[in-house]
Amino acid sequence: MRDTYTGGHVERVTDYALAVATLLGWNESSLEHLRYGAILHDIGKIHIRESALLKTSSLNNEEQEEMKRHPVIGAEMITDIPNLAGAVQIVRYHHEQWDGKGYPEGLSGKDIPEGARIVAVVDAFDAMTTDRPYSSALSLQEANEELLRCAGEQYDPGVISAFQRAWAEGEIQTISEAY
Repeated sequence: MRDTYTGGHVERVTDYALAVATLLGWNESSLEHLRYGAILHDIGKIHIRESALLKTSSLNNEEQEEMKRHPVIGAEMITDIPNLAGAVQIVRYHHEQWDGKGYPEGLSGKDIPEGARIVAVVDAFDAMTTDRPYSSALSLQEANEELLRCAGEQYDPGVISAFQRAWAEGEIQTISEAY
């Protein structure tokens, strides 16, 4: 309701995440947890000021710190809902990075839950390929190249490999075109 970008973003991120996890061999139960985690990954932004969410220029330090709190806020919002227990870690850790330079806790490598590593990749891809108030969209190809460039640093190389298989099969492009 606050941001027209978010609705389509949630749908694309969810579809991309499920496509990647399927190629990684996830079972139905795990896919369902991932579905909820992908849908809710940015729910904590409900507590972020609109002026920061919709800002057309760079965020100042205070706004950056506010924005960095959304994964923890989101995880806290759903932590006591039994049916969403499998989504909590995805929501909380989807901004962690393979090299440990992410947030909120600076986790690295396989210490980051795999669902969060998947959502990190597809969330970034969707953000890069969508016009935002502060940046123009990259082409799908340019965004894919950026993911490849950051594999092993920002992103889990195994997740990037699965994303590349989905890319080669045309699944990523089909999802993008559906919205």
